Amino acid sequence: MNSEGRYEVVNHVIMHNHDLTRSQWHYLHRSERQITEEKREAIETMQKSGLSSTASFNYMAIEAGGEENLGHSKKDHLNYCTRLKMKQIEGGDAQAVTDIMY
Repeated sequence: MNSEGRYEVVNHVIMHNHDLTRSQWHYLHRSERQITEEKREAIETMQKSGLSSTASFNYMAIEAGGEENLGHSKKDHLNYCTRLKMKQIEGGDAQAVTDIMY
């Protein structure tokens, strides 16, 4: 406290004295997540075969030995599946729109 009775910063140590996140959560960091080309191809194949987005994520997570080993989050997976559907619609294919709706 300074002479006026207010708190005042007199020293700032830039070094952290703790982990920013728990080590078991590192796989959730954006910098650690990516959908590789092989995974994209697998997702596209599963989508074309009629597997739902959630089911394809669950399958890939089981094959990887858990979500933490997959390399991307469920949200990343669902966003990618949505982009695939949007790409079909943007092509102007009326049948693709009908197929997606049913």
